[in-house]
Amino acid sequence: MVHTEADTGKTRSSCRYPVRCAVAAVMTVLIVAITLNTVKLILYQRSHQHDPALSLSVARGLVYVKRAAAAATHPPALLFYLGVRISNARGNDGFRYYAADMTACLFVKNTPAAEAPDRDAVCCFHQGAFIKAVEQQARHYFLMEAKGTRGGTMNSSHFDNLYRKGGSLDGVVLRLEGTFVAERSSRWNYTTSRDINYCGPLSISGLEADEDELLDHNYDLPCTTVKVGNKGL
Repeated sequence: MVHTEADTGKTRSSCRYPVRCAVAAVMTVLIVAITLNTVKLILYQRSHQHDPALSLSVARGLVYVKRAAAAATHPPALLFYLGVRISNARGNDGFRYYAADMTACLFVKNTPAAEAPDRDAVCCFHQGAFIKAVEQQARHYFLMEAKGTRGGTMNSSHFDNLYRKGGSLDGVVLRLEGTFVAERSSRWNYTTSRDINYCGPLSISGLEADEDELLDHNYDLPCTTVKVGNKGL
C-alpha cells in the first residue's frame, strides 16, 4: 500500500488529538481540585478566624516554695514552683498548647505589679524556650521553676520569711507575660497572642510533699488579660 503525504498528515493529526485531550483532561482535574481546596480553605478560615482568646489561670491559686538542697559551696537558696493552666472557650479537644518567652514575676500587694520593674519582684520565673503544655486529666499546664538567693535574686526580708519553716506570703500578684499558642491537631488553624496577664491575689506557701501537689484539678485562680494580640489563621 502506498501512503501519500496527505495520509501521513492525517495519521499525525489523529495521534496528536488523543494526547491533547488527555492533557486537557488532566489540567481540568487539577484546576477543579485547586479551586475546591481553595474554597474549602477560605470557608475554614472564615469559620475559625474568630477563635476565642486563650485564658490563663494559676493552679490552686498558689506558688509553692521549698528550700534547695544544702550545698557547702553554695549559699542557701529557695526553689519556687508555679503551674499555669491554659485553655480556651471552645474546649481543649483537638488542641495542643505552646508558650515561648514567658516571664512571670511575683509582687507583694504594696508594689504596683503593672508598673514595677522585674527587680522589685519577690522572684521571677523565666522560660525563654518554646515549650509544650503538659496534659493532666484533660487540662493543660505550663510548669515553671525559679531559684532565689538571699540578697542575690531576692530581697533579704522576703527570703528570710520564706526560708524559715512555715513561712509564707499572702496577697501576692503575679504578672505573666509571654507568647501563647493554641494549635489544632489538624494543623489547619492556630491562635497566637502576646499577652500580659495579672493573677491574684495568690499565696506563696511551703511545699510539704513534692511538686505533684502543685496541680489541683478542682481549682484554679483565673488571670486577667490586659494586653492582647490575637491572630487567627
